[in-house]
Amino acid sequence: MKPEGFRGKAYQGMVSPECYYRLPYCLKAIWHLDSLIIAHDPRPSSKPLYEALKAGAQDTGLKVYDCGILPTPVIAKWQADFGGIALVVTASHNPVTDNGLKIIGQRLTVEQSQQLTTLLLSNQILEKSTGNCVYFQKTIKDYYVKCLKQQGLKVDAYCRVDHAHGSWAMHLDILEALGLKVNVVEAFKSERINQSGCLHVDYIAKEDPEEGLIVCFDGDGDRLNLVSRGKVLDGDDILYNLVDDTRVVGTSMTNQGLVEALVQQGIACIRVDVGDFHVASALKKHGLRFGAEPCGHIIDLHWMTLSDPVYILLMLLRDRSLKPVYKYPQRHIALPLDQDIDLIQEWVSHPRVRHVVRKSETEPVIRVMLEGPRELIDELALQITDQALNS
Repeated sequence: MKPEGFRGKAYQGMVSPECYYRLPYCLKAIWHLDSLIIAHDPRPSSKPLYEALKAGAQDTGLKVYDCGILPTPVIAKWQADFGGIALVVTASHNPVTDNGLKIIGQRLTVEQSQQLTTLLLSNQILEKSTGNCVYFQKTIKDYYVKCLKQQGLKVDAYCRVDHAHGSWAMHLDILEALGLKVNVVEAFKSERINQSGCLHVDYIAKEDPEEGLIVCFDGDGDRLNLVSRGKVLDGDDILYNLVDDTRVVGTSMTNQGLVEALVQQGIACIRVDVGDFHVASALKKHGLRFGAEPCGHIIDLHWMTLSDPVYILLMLLRDRSLKPVYKYPQRHIALPLDQDIDLIQEWVSHPRVRHVVRKSETEPVIRVMLEGPRELIDELALQITDQALNS
């Protein structure tokens, strides 16, 4: 259990109907809740897990605001403005075989995470009570659209969308209500979550020769990547096009090319650990507005502390022409979690290569990022992979 939830293979460990049923009871014991907002993404395993979560919340005596399938940012905006705790059954960008849970509105401490994990996996008999359930999807959707319009973010524009067969696929009417004329692009003809969108944006850019903007979402709808004239614009590019201050926040994964481009404009980039929580925390600490991760989490603290791709898209379409920033080549490698991180740090050390080695927060792997001259990082990536296989 992480501070903001968990992920794993569907129907294994905590990702089981039994644990989802127990979860509201355990959270009530820790946080003294009286209500929960709940939603899920469309992956096949989400519905059974969601129904178990909803039943558990009602049997715990909570008032349940049932939102069904809904993108994470739509839920997050309501929570940001009205408070409460929201739970979203999703594994975000993970493979369709995974699932998990996002907690919005509160973070678990280390002690609470351990306590919650123990409670979830125990055989303790729960004391049942009677709660009630209110269907809440339309209320939250209407509020979200109203807030965007109040920001002056209704635009008249043509928009091609690759929705990754995720949550936005069910709610393109939100985009249309905001003035976008939507044409769905399916780079992968499949009903499997994350078979296109942000995870395969390079493929989309290569295979789709048409001019015009393509908007790419991930499974639960909180990441944004764009394709413009065959070029990918990731979170770094989008941050470059948004910045209106002397400082912004990025992460250790932020491309050095963006950092240097910002410096040329007199703008400093503050690097923090990977994760939108760390980005938002730094924005608050330094009194700044914009921060982003290359993966497509882009935060405008004037809106809320979580990433909202539709809000960011409308800002870009309304106010700015899109310009890609020069970025240094990068290679990304996933290594088994049982590898020695200190040893990997030795393998990747090179005076001409910037590197990041970290344990993934979302999958059981060690992630390695190499940034530098293309031939050099390609050669280094092969060496690292061979050493890992033979160690």
